[in-house]
Amino acid sequence: MSLVLDSSATLPWIYADETTPAIQQVFDQVSKRGAWVPGLWKLDVANILETGVRRGRQGAAFRDATQAKQKDSSCWVLDNVNLCYCEICAISQ
Repeated sequence: MSLVLDSSATLPWIYADETTPAIQQVFDQVSKRGAWVPGLWKLDVANILETGVRRGRQGAAFRDATQAKQKDSSCWVLDNVNLCYCEICAISQ
């Protein structure tokens, strides 16, 4: 089964206190099979991390280390999400 994750579904990877049993099952599947993410995913996650620094949730070193780990993640980016969405809308009419 393929998964498409948005940044909110990947937040528990960043903040362990947000992990639930259900999301742990998703993590297990992604670690075995990978997942697709929207083209804006990296920017969304970067924004979440920067907001965490501004609000004092974590430091800049944590932000930087987490962003470095993203490069090694088992997620593939969907670059043409807008095209896919338009095609789906056209088909559904």
